[in-house]
Amino acid sequence: MRNIPGLGLSMQWMGCGFEDSSDILHRLVAWPAKLEHFSFTECGEEDSRPWSLSTIASVIFPHKTTLRSLTIGEVQEPGLVNFDLTDFESLEHLSLSAWATGFDAGYETNLLAPRLTKFRWSFTTPRERVIDFDDEQENWLRRFAAAAVARKLPLREIFIQFYIQPSCGQCLSVNEIYAWDRMKHIARDIQAGGISLSWADPNMSRETWQDCFGPLTQEEVYSTPRATFTP
Repeated sequence: MRNIPGLGLSMQWMGCGFEDSSDILHRLVAWPAKLEHFSFTECGEEDSRPWSLSTIASVIFPHKTTLRSLTIGEVQEPGLVNFDLTDFESLEHLSLSAWATGFDAGYETNLLAPRLTKFRWSFTTPRERVIDFDDEQENWLRRFAAAAVARKLPLREIFIQFYIQPSCGQCLSVNEIYAWDRMKHIARDIQAGGISLSWADPNMSRETWQDCFGPLTQEEVYSTPRATFTP
């Protein structure tokens, strides 16, 4: 396939059904001279080669000067090691699955492209696993926002797509803090740095959550140490 100059494309890819799908995707993405929008979804078939963010990074890297939006769903091998977007000079909108990024400290800065204005962090998954938004996720998000402010980047909007199965029988975590209360506290704190945090409407009421874990006062909820935000 020939490289076509001056052609701006959007590409959506579902990584499944091909043993050598990464090689196929490399060749497809190399075709246009200018790729502006890229979306990746892994179907999770057992006979498919597992994907990682590192593999996807190698695919899109040739378009680091033109890519404006990037969406990646859940991958079988999560983590931000070797997934570095800081050289993607045109990237403005980024949407990633939390199950792709993972929550390890020290790698969240890999996502801070110089022109990034909007970040969407999704906790939804087609496999509908029981999920939580607790200290680990809260601290990751606070570090991410603080780093963006410290680097004087134009990040202004963060959106959290969070879903939890509303069944006490499936509450497998010891997390006792209502997830959306956490989000409100984060939003209040990072607003000082010029970043607006919003989220999808709760699909589990505070009452149902408390039926699972028991009510806590606000003092009890935020009495434990957590990552601080320093604008």
